[in-house]
Amino acid sequence: MCFFMSKSVALTCCAPLILMGARYFYSRRVIQGYLDCALHTDMADIEAYYMRPTGSCFWVAVLDGRVVGIVAAQGREDDNTVELRRMSVDSRYRGKGIAKTLGRRVLEFAVRNNYAAVVLGTTAVKLAAHKLARTTGSPG
Repeated sequence: MCFFMSKSVALTCCAPLILMGARYFYSRRVIQGYLDCALHTDMADIEAYYMRPTGSCFWVAVLDGRVVGIVAAQGREDDNTVELRRMSVDSRYRGKGIAKTLGRRVLEFAVRNNYAAVVLGTTAVKLAAHKLARTTGSPG
C-alpha cells in the first residue's frame, strides 16, 4: 500500500523500519517513566506503603536464594476492595506458576481481611497480567 501511495521503493522498504523504531523508542519512554515513578513512590519505601498500613501487604517469591517475583496488595477503604499491585516475575522464571502463587496470596489476603473484591491495577498493555487474572478467576 505504501508503494502505491508514494511510488517509492525506498520509502516502502524503510516505512516498517521507521515504524518499528518509533514504537521501540515510545515504548521505552513509557516504561522508563513508569519505572521512574514507581522508584520514587511506593517502591522507594515498601514498608511505609505496604507493610505498616492495615489492609496492605507485600510478598516476595524466593527460589534457590534469589528473588524471582513480587506482588503487593493495597487496601482501599472507600469501596472495601484490595488492589493487586506491582506484580512482577523475573523473565527467567516465568511459566513456572510463580505469578499464580503470588496472585493466590493476594486473593487469600483479601478473604482473610474481609475485602469485597480484588481489583487488578493494570493497563491493556500488560497482557500477561490480564491472562493471569483470567487463570485465577478474576475478570480480565
